[in-house]
Amino acid sequence: MTRSEVLVDGVGRVDVPRVSVELDVPTGPRQELAVVEFQGGRAAYLDMSLPRSAVWVEVLESLRANNQPAYVEIDTETRVVTELLLPLTVAVVGIEDADDGGDLSVELAISQAPHYLRRSNPDFEALLGALRTAMDNKNMVVVTESAEGSEIIHVRVLEGVDTGGLE
Repeated sequence: MTRSEVLVDGVGRVDVPRVSVELDVPTGPRQELAVVEFQGGRAAYLDMSLPRSAVWVEVLESLRANNQPAYVEIDTETRVVTELLLPLTVAVVGIEDADDGGDLSVELAISQAPHYLRRSNPDFEALLGALRTAMDNKNMVVVTESAEGSEIIHVRVLEGVDTGGLE
């Protein structure tokens, strides 16, 4: 099973001219790849043989132009992006029990959609800690939800960036 690495970072550059690269894996054929460079200095590829990649190039370019972060999952062997999600930069307003199973409902400023932190998430405690820290310190957070929506899968507290009264 291939492992994925999660990266949440601003997009520095998307090299739309495709380059033919032989991936450094035993079964890796030559592929047409676009190169994505992130503001933190890391890079990954988009496999342009996949229909979704053309859309992802446009999304990443839009995020770069608007200085918004991207959430990407990257195959650790090939460095190819396997998932792209759009994080929200928000304030945490409240956290309360959602059901008897231990799931939590998280209220995020200016969002009327439901947001849930599932007890079944292996990172539940770390995510909850980040959400509580941000709420208590009135810091903004970058929150990513699953592709299916409403389930919080990643949180990063923006230290020193206060909520500006959004809570």
